[in-house]
Amino acid sequence: MPQNKNNAITPWSALSGSRLARMIHKAEIPETVLRSLPAQTLYLVVKQNGLQSSSEIIEMASLQQCRLLLDFDIWDKDSLREEGFWEWLALTDEEQSLRPLQKFLKYVDFKIVAFFIDKYVDIVTYDDQTENPPAPGYYTPDKGHTWIQIRLEDSTNHYSMGRLLAMLFETDADLFYQILSVPGVSTRSGLEEDAYQEKIKRLSAEGIPDDEYAFELNSPLDEKSAASILEKGGVNANVIDIMPIEPLIYHNGPLEPLASLALKIESRDDFNSELTLLMNAAIIRWKVQFHEKEALEGIVNKVKGTLNIGIEIAQSLSHRDLKEIYTSLGLKGLYRLGLGKLMQVQKEVKKSLATVAEQDLSSEQMLIKDGFLCPFPQRPAFLKPEVQTDEKLAPDFEPFEHLHEIDSALNGLSQHLR
Repeated sequence: MPQNKNNAITPWSALSGSRLARMIHKAEIPETVLRSLPAQTLYLVVKQNGLQSSSEIIEMASLQQCRLLLDFDIWDKDSLREEGFWEWLALTDEEQSLRPLQKFLKYVDFKIVAFFIDKYVDIVTYDDQTENPPAPGYYTPDKGHTWIQIRLEDSTNHYSMGRLLAMLFETDADLFYQILSVPGVSTRSGLEEDAYQEKIKRLSAEGIPDDEYAFELNSPLDEKSAASILEKGGVNANVIDIMPIEPLIYHNGPLEPLASLALKIESRDDFNSELTLLMNAAIIRWKVQFHEKEALEGIVNKVKGTLNIGIEIAQSLSHRDLKEIYTSLGLKGLYRLGLGKLMQVQKEVKKSLATVAEQDLSSEQMLIKDGFLCPFPQRPAFLKPEVQTDEKLAPDFEPFEHLHEIDSALNGLSQHLR
């Protein structure tokens, strides 16, 4: 059984997100162990449960974990995802206790709060107290110095924002006034950009690569270069000091020969950490949003399939056994080798079909073409052996996992690839 770097979750190693979610729900994992989980692991559990069913998890999580959970959930690329923010804020309203909202104010970035105040709250301040509001709909928290109007049509969001402002004022009046004054010195776009940069720093500290490193890890490796590395042998520097994210690693069943390789590795932690790094690099490189569960699972499966293809290629290039291949190339090299094959075939398909009219392609060939030419090549699901040829073709795609699957897809376009 693999050991975690801090040994805190050893009894629950190799868990899928759904199994871990069930264990937390049944209180089989105590708070101290839950707080030892990587925030990304906890986030995948929250997505498995649904945010509305995860209030207990969020209550037990540390402030740092909650801060990262919010980072994962309320951003679309470099823009704030408003729906996500309101969902999190509404979650603090569901209990009679004020504790969830008080905790929210401890882990939320106040630049994000200022962003939404600037967008949806009108503020009028007076040097002297006044009992007369500047217009209908305004209210005052401080006996007439500050007047506030919330411009949110959704009643739930309106209530949540009012509750948030009230809690801010009651908890720390000085902070309340500071946050209200922020929009006067910073633009809304500036607040969003600053909050985004802070989020990137936090995610990088968790082992999630930035754009530059993600592109590097997703750069194709050609077979000639890989063959040269394998011929020289030696040891690839593949020690990755990040926590493995087991719900990513153990999503879906094992692939061969990837599963056999995993069994041969003495340090499973290093193996899992490197695999986690590659999955997160692919998420960043191919612009998959952490909150999009289906897309996230799709890119994770693509990474595994591409790794598997890279191993098959490396085995064809060298007489070395799996462990020696891994020692020379590491998972990074094997993944890049598989990606190199997919990108090479993509270029060939694009070139071969450049002069072919779409009306000359059958519906099957159109699906194969679309699969090869998407940014990260994939195969149509109808190519699976168990799919009946007389079934209606659906635009469903799956990851390439073996070299023979690439050959099968190419054969489907053979009349245009001569």
